[in-house]
Amino acid sequence: MTSTNTDNLVTTIVTTPLSHPYYYRRQGVYYMRLRPVGSTKGHAVSLRTTDKATAMTTSKTLRQALAGFHLDNPEATWEDIRSAIVEFALEALATAHHDDPMQQYGMVYSDIRAELHGYAMTASMSPLQARGVNTAAQALRAAESRLQGNLGPLVGIIEDLSEPVRGPSEPVQPPPRLLPSLSLSVSANQPKGTLESSERLSYASLSAAYMAEHSPNLAPATLRNQSASQRVLGAALEGVDMMTHTRADMTALKETLGTTRANSTVNKLLTILLTTLEWAVNTGTIERHYGKGLKHKRDAGSAREAFTEADLKDIMTNATQDSSEASLLIQLAAITGARQNEVYTLTTEDIKEVAGVWVMDINTNQPFKSIKNAQSARLVPLTGVMGFDLEGFLKLVKGRPAGSRLFTENPTIGRKVNSLLRSFHSKGDHKALVFHSLRHSMATQLKAHGIPVETAQSILGHASSTLAYDLYGKGAGVNLGSLREAIEEALPAV
Repeated sequence: MTSTNTDNLVTTIVTTPLSHPYYYRRQGVYYMRLRPVGSTKGHAVSLRTTDKATAMTTSKTLRQALAGFHLDNPEATWEDIRSAIVEFALEALATAHHDDPMQQYGMVYSDIRAELHGYAMTASMSPLQARGVNTAAQALRAAESRLQGNLGPLVGIIEDLSEPVRGPSEPVQPPPRLLPSLSLSVSANQPKGTLESSERLSYASLSAAYMAEHSPNLAPATLRNQSASQRVLGAALEGVDMMTHTRADMTALKETLGTTRANSTVNKLLTILLTTLEWAVNTGTIERHYGKGLKHKRDAGSAREAFTEADLKDIMTNATQDSSEASLLIQLAAITGARQNEVYTLTTEDIKEVAGVWVMDINTNQPFKSIKNAQSARLVPLTGVMGFDLEGFLKLVKGRPAGSRLFTENPTIGRKVNSLLRSFHSKGDHKALVFHSLRHSMATQLKAHGIPVETAQSILGHASSTLAYDLYGKGAGVNLGSLREAIEEALPAV
């Protein structure tokens, strides 16, 4: 699931303790056998690949998808499965998506549903598990429909599943995992509202109490982002008792977070951690914390790297031989320095000729478009540098319906593009070299060739320190011919 960290967009958390999965091959195909700790029962599922690395990645994704709905546990009850699906559906309905133009939630929903579909095709399971897989898939499909404006399927799922089986006089309870795991104490010796727990205090429980208090004051987008970050922290601190945690626990957390994330991302997570822990101390929930001084120092290796000229040549040589949409997206980003979403949301009307120069018009004239800031609205010249077939591209655009999107709307395009980009250069395992590195490469090449700062800013859509350049938009007052010449000078020949 992609760099926004898409694994954390779904609330459900792995709660069933599993023994280490057992892997084996049958006729070259990898299989995984799952078994809950302490149980002799389990089941096997095909990972549908003969490649070990792919099998391990699929295994991790599948285990997360199954565990989120308790489908990995042969001994789970229908109530366990039902409540987890209801919780997922409620969050899918409550989450705002107005600032999610790439529909990354849709990518997550689609990926999880695909994993469940593969599981349904290959695994042995009990009738109850089969019911759970089918219902979970329906909920995921309903969540995808919600992103298209169709609320009916999701509302139907919630209505159908919201009332658990109970006795005639038993009151209706909300799904168990929606309830705070901490209780309010109002004893005579303790101030009203103080949180306490008679057992170990997990970070997940602590953050749930923090979010319950602060969520009414947060904007929907902020609430969603903070909730996702809290889930990341909760998973990384699983097993740590926050009542007795040590500095070693916190430094270990920092190391764990940094294994797959840039330093800047780790720092954002640690900021949320510190805020939560400070609140916990101030409210008397915990006596002290050790979350201060963990953040990486600025510029300590946190920035993404740029591709070298040799890398760019390799990328464009391979990309120009690939006719896929993902390859075209990579090529356009490489020759313009545009952001992924700026290219992905282009329409046929955005490719135009202005003052004798073919340009890419980056704008917000459609509801599915967004830009980073006002300076991001700009005209970027298109040229035949690095082997890009400009004539063929213009012919492709001309053959599309007027006003249509250049790239098919695809919830997994981000994953496909990054995967393809890694295959186009020789440093595919370098985690600091990502799609956005193409933009860094353009900036680096412009600087290395002595291109004036204001010209580079016009190409990249960066803000300047002068009002004249900050008012630039749509090419006003900018010599597009000069911008084209700058790009042709800066980028290497292939």
